[in-house]
Amino acid sequence: MWALIVKITRARSGVPGPPDLDYAADHSVAWGMRLWGQAKLPNLLVKVPGTAPGLTAVEELVVAGVGVNVTLQFSETHYLQAAEAYMRALERRLEEHSSLSIPSVASVFVSRWDAAANPLLPVEMHNRLGIAVAQKAYSAYLALLASDPLAGACRGRCPAHSACCGPPPRPRNWNYQIPIT
Repeated sequence: MWALIVKITRARSGVPGPPDLDYAADHSVAWGMRLWGQAKLPNLLVKVPGTAPGLTAVEELVVAGVGVNVTLQFSETHYLQAAEAYMRALERRLEEHSSLSIPSVASVFVSRWDAAANPLLPVEMHNRLGIAVAQKAYSAYLALLASDPLAGACRGRCPAHSACCGPPPRPRNWNYQIPIT
């Protein structure tokens, strides 16, 4: 497992938890804390699904100082739910006088939109829906930065910040990673 952790964290993506944790917040938090403690890597992002229990786990992990990669994000609504969990965690850290520098991202899945829509669309419209969804999520991110003083204060603290706009679109298995703030 250590080799997997090193390989994944060099890419600054994250380490996924076992699938049975997707709907168990307390177990996800325990798993993430254990992984974080064993790895001792500052750029490790623990992957947590954007399910309701997963968002509870996101908040608790960030409060504990563990960076997260919130997955299973398919829209700006999903992104904003993840951002709200992250912001609640930062507010709690602020009350505790703890550092707000907890690198985290929300991964908006782009290619799945196109995979579903392409068979129903003319060829000239292929691979456009996912990008439109990603643009809406990114607009939500920018609006959050502009409207929330705490979010604006955290701008640029994400390890993937320079990749906010993502690489050129790839037709298969591409995620659009947006800093949570």
